[in-house]
Amino acid sequence: MVITNLDDITKLTNRLQEETAYVYPVAVDAFLHPVQNKLSSLHFRFDDGTFYTVSVNHPDAPHFEIDLSHAYKLVTLHQKELRHLTNTFDGITSYATNVIDLATMVHLNNDVIPLYREFYTMGIHQIKNQFKFKNLHYSIPLTSWVETAEAFLQHCEHLYKRYESTELDPAFQYINQLTIPTLGNIEKSGIQTTDGLVYSDYNIYTSTGRPSNAFGGINFAALNKNDGSREKFVSRFGENGTLVQFDYEAFHLRLAGKLMDYYLPPTSLHKYLAQQYYGNLTITKEQYEESKARTFALMYGQSDDTGGVEFFQKIKGYSSKLWDEYCQNGFVLSGTGRKVILTDPSKNKVFNYMMQLTETEEAIQRVNKVSQFLNRVILYTYDAILLDVPNNELHLMDKVAEILSEGGFPIRQYRGHNYNELNLI
Repeated sequence: MVITNLDDITKLTNRLQEETAYVYPVAVDAFLHPVQNKLSSLHFRFDDGTFYTVSVNHPDAPHFEIDLSHAYKLVTLHQKELRHLTNTFDGITSYATNVIDLATMVHLNNDVIPLYREFYTMGIHQIKNQFKFKNLHYSIPLTSWVETAEAFLQHCEHLYKRYESTELDPAFQYINQLTIPTLGNIEKSGIQTTDGLVYSDYNIYTSTGRPSNAFGGINFAALNKNDGSREKFVSRFGENGTLVQFDYEAFHLRLAGKLMDYYLPPTSLHKYLAQQYYGNLTITKEQYEESKARTFALMYGQSDDTGGVEFFQKIKGYSSKLWDEYCQNGFVLSGTGRKVILTDPSKNKVFNYMMQLTETEEAIQRVNKVSQFLNRVILYTYDAILLDVPNNELHLMDKVAEILSEGGFPIRQYRGHNYNELNLI
């Protein structure tokens, strides 16, 4: 039913506080980022099969607001999207455990995440294929959205029932309650450019567990460092602000050391390994670069010559141990209990995927702690984070560095007035 009066909205609100509901949000604009967008309509399905549509802004029905903050349990395909569109994202201080990210549940079970467009009516397909103007979804009849939402939410219910037990898995809880809120909060901050604010969009449903990050034609995870394209990213505080980047020194190497419980010195790790390769405390610039290339080849299975370096002998043993576990069980487990399951697995591939997933799990915890301390993080990229900081808060960067380096992970700090010109501090 389409809600048309206050009595019906009250009944729906009461049900939401007592029952599990499957939710499908429809934005007003087909192309805007969810942070910039607004809701056209919200659609709900309950376990008894009843269905409700609330027109928030769509012209075909009376408009109503609905409070989702006290809902018993909301199951939605993408938690980030729902929170951005309903403007109830709780940030980094309280994680909304009553919102279930169905796509994560499906992804962790190696099933195919459904796409909204697979359930569009023929009319919706025709309009979206023919027109590209602003606020396009206003032009699609509400009845078409109702028909689409009913079919889509019925499918969502079937998926949730199939994988409901996943809700108790530590890996799911980690993603649902920590990863998604943390990355959603970064998205919400936006990134200032010389042309205005832009917004990133983290995709966590990747085979390695490493989020990709692209929106509006910008690949934020792979911004070129050499072509000047980073220059347009500046501080939102103008001359009174600074971009501050922190990145980890030899992050994967140190993560491998942690996984193996192997001590590594807090000083430059590449220099430390170069000294072992060349048997000399004094290392030339050429030897340092050659050492880094050699380390990379050893780390990722492109070379078997450990050069007698104990650390890499340990890594070979650890990689073999992972491979034995994978061959025996069909998977290996990350630190959060997430299963690493690969297509065409090999010893090197299992090790590489484990390292990338461990990188993400470790980094997200630290980024979250930084955001709790100072909500200025605007970009997370694998082993680095970027903050947009007013100059009167720069004195807090020592504390940020302390948070990030907990557990023996040295970091480097860079500052500048644009993303292309960051100077090492």
